Amino acid sequence: MRSTLSIVHVLARRLGRPPSTIHPRHDLVRDLGVTAVDLVLVALDIEKVVGIDIDVEGLDAVRTVSQLERFFAAAVARASETRVCLDVA
Repeated sequence: MRSTLSIVHVLARRLGRPPSTIHPRHDLVRDLGVTAVDLVLVALDIEKVVGIDIDVEGLDAVRTVSQLERFFAAAVARASETRVCLDVA
């Protein structure tokens, strides 16, 4: 998954704004008005795209778009690794 492009596009679609108006340094709450519900819905959207369940524990500590990108990149990597291990077992 191209985390930067995909996360920004998913977030933009969820917020109803153009992706070009969302920058890595933006504070999710202060600059973009993101709510906790928005973040969970973004997680669900990403789950649909990548086809795996994402553990959202710790999502409440994410403050910026770049942190959100890193969070989802790590969550997808963990979920993919777990899925591979389960498929092998």
